[in-house]
Amino acid sequence: SKQLRALSASYQQLSTEYSNHSLQVVQDAMQVATTYQTVVERAAQVVSTLDVVMALARVAAYSPHGYCKPQLTDCETGGIELKAARHPCVELQDDIEFIPNDISLQ
Repeated sequence: SKQLRALSASYQQLSTEYSNHSLQVVQDAMQVATTYQTVVERAAQVVSTLDVVMALARVAAYSPHGYCKPQLTDCETGGIELKAARHPCVELQDDIEFIPNDISLQ
């Protein structure tokens, strides 16, 4: 059974070499993948911002009351004034009658 022992030894050697090469391939792949981390993070930020803008645009387009562009003033005048303000998430829910509110923060 010298032949069987030789085959077994050969198998063990090949198995060890395979494991070592597989580990090296994974390590190399991980090293390459980490170079794309900042690109993937930036893409995620852009996609999330686009998602929010698209959601707000959809709400504005399908709102039965319409939305207007806010008027911004100089910071010296101070405060925030909202007239007939509505919350888009609440307003678009079914079976909800939303009452617009006036808000003045001075």
